[in-house]
Amino acid sequence: MKSEFYCHSIPRTSVTGSGSATLSVRFGAVATDIFYLSGHATAETELTVLFRITNRAVTLMDRAVLFSAIVGNAQRPFILPRPLRIEANSDLEIVLTDLSTSTNVVDLTLVGVKLYGG
Repeated sequence: MKSEFYCHSIPRTSVTGSGSATLSVRFGAVATDIFYLSGHATAETELTVLFRITNRAVTLMDRAVLFSAIVGNAQRPFILPRPLRIEANSDLEIVLTDLSTSTNVVDLTLVGVKLYGG
């Protein structure tokens, strides 16, 4: 099986105070293994994140967790215990919820490999 480096940078997102934002990432015609998450939020301890694959009814988490607990930064990315396989033509939904009363600006990057062949 051939693999290539893959990096998906989610567009910078603002989450209003006590609000939420739902982001969707569409994966193309090949499967992708995500190895680590890297990101930044203006108030990481005041933000939760929830990941799910919507078009395959796969729940990746039982509840939202603090952004700082599951998303590292560029110097110390959050390395997944094992790669997260996202099948071809899947939609990854990311729900960000602000716990404070001020706007939170969020950057997020998914890093892994695209998988080709059988």
